[in-house]
Amino acid sequence: MAARGVCSSILLASLLVLGLAVTSLSAQAATCGMPPNSNNAVPSDEFATIDTFNDGANVTYKCIPGYSQKGGSRTITCRSGMWTTLTLICERKSCGGLPELLNGQYEASSNLFGDTAYASCNEGFNLVGKSYVVCLSSGQWDTNSAVCEDVKCPDPPEIVNGTIVNPPIGTVTYSSVITYKCTVGDLIGESSITCTLHGNYSSAPPQCKVINCADVTVKNGKKESGFTPPYKLGYAITFSCNAGFIMNGSNTIKCREDNQWSPSPPMCLAVTMKTTTISTKTAVTMKTTTISPNTGTLTTQGPSTASPSKPQTGTSSTTKGPNNAGTSSTTLNGSDKDEGNDAALIVGNPLLLLGLAAFNLILMVGQSPAL
Repeated sequence: MAARGVCSSILLASLLVLGLAVTSLSAQAATCGMPPNSNNAVPSDEFATIDTFNDGANVTYKCIPGYSQKGGSRTITCRSGMWTTLTLICERKSCGGLPELLNGQYEASSNLFGDTAYASCNEGFNLVGKSYVVCLSSGQWDTNSAVCEDVKCPDPPEIVNGTIVNPPIGTVTYSSVITYKCTVGDLIGESSITCTLHGNYSSAPPQCKVINCADVTVKNGKKESGFTPPYKLGYAITFSCNAGFIMNGSNTIKCREDNQWSPSPPMCLAVTMKTTTISTKTAVTMKTTTISPNTGTLTTQGPSTASPSKPQTGTSSTTKGPNNAGTSSTTLNGSDKDEGNDAALIVGNPLLLLGLAAFNLILMVGQSPAL
């Protein structure tokens, strides 16, 4: 009996140990390890140091800095040693509208966490300070330290023999215009200078000089305007040429800032006459021209025509009659013909008649002592 009792005790103890072992294995199989990582989300801080979770345990998640929940569940559960799927959706935070910048503006392609907006200033202003701002994890733009300041130019320079018409009050800024005037002499250059985007003036200030160009005359010519000096800057003289002369150059000259005339004064050149002989196929005979020294009468007898077949060289002769009256005869190509035909030809060629008459007159004057 005693032996049977001992055996029963041993069997009971063995069953107890086996049950405890099975229970221990079952409990060990139902636990979960550390919860998994997720895009843009992490377990809440209270679960950060726990590495084993029992079956049925819940773990909550939070969005990483710069992201906020836009949907889904923040919780997962340990079930039969496996974590359920996390459905939490975390998206980048928006910083809203861009910050304001006096006399300038910010520009950015997006206004979400991590984006950068860049500052620029309006025309006539310079950027001072940090040129950009960043969208922070808090959903706010970082500190706006940029400032747009006026473009400034140095004080305008003074000029000799002149003064500033509109002296600036305080600082000279972009697009300000400074105007000068002369108290002595003529103003050379631009009367006004402007403050530019680069912080300098558009040009050097003008100068005040006493301009006095020397008087000038043109040989064989005369002044039509600008008769008497003094000739100051911009004053002009206009010339014309005397009869029988033509002008070479500009008829008007102006006094320059270097006390010289521009362009150079013109010249008046003598007119040159050029005689051109024109041949003709018509043959004409001027029969006789007589000059009477007593009466001063010029008498021309009728001309005649010769054969027009080809031009020939004319001949001229002079004879003296009674009382030294000169007689001149000029013949062109051939002998005398019918006077009626001669007259018709002369009427048709008045210039030819006039020329021949003048030629004969010259010959007679040269040979007649009475003339």
